[in-house]
Amino acid sequence: MPSSARGLCLIDEEKTLDRGSVISKGGGMGLGRFACAAGMGFFAGVAGTAAMTLSQWLEMEFVGRKPDKTPAKVVENVFAVEPADESSEGLLARLGHWAYGIAWGGFRGLLAVSGMRPWLAGVVHFSALEGAASLITASLNMDSPKSGNLNKRIIEAGHHLIYVIVAGMAFEYLRRDVKRGK
Repeated sequence: MPSSARGLCLIDEEKTLDRGSVISKGGGMGLGRFACAAGMGFFAGVAGTAAMTLSQWLEMEFVGRKPDKTPAKVVENVFAVEPADESSEGLLARLGHWAYGIAWGGFRGLLAVSGMRPWLAGVVHFSALEGAASLITASLNMDSPKSGNLNKRIIEAGHHLIYVIVAGMAFEYLRRDVKRGK
């Protein structure tokens, strides 16, 4: 099969996006490889966000809690918008949730550029995601270690772990697809 028919993630005629092969022989990295890794990560982020959404829904049904407004509050603060009503705030929360999850999928894709093994990329991905979640909630004065919300943070960490595992699996599946030339 000619290289042009095998996709954009080719490093040269014979190599595809593979652990450590993103860096070219000359030590540089092509923008196409970078974009390909991020793009596959975005798709992996969709899968991870879907899995996390399902786990959150199951948890809400099980414990009887209402949907979290954190994504809406983040969007409101970042973009200086104010939802008109409860329904608008719910929509804003869902849009923020999906956008955030897809963006973190791109980060997972970029971790592949470094040549990290998939398990290590998962650890780094989870750590970065948890760190960002802590910073966001602290910056919005929504949570603190003394607020008694430790159970909530542990449950959210569990949802993030599901996200990272599913996004990582989806990314590796996409990487194998590219490697096979599909």
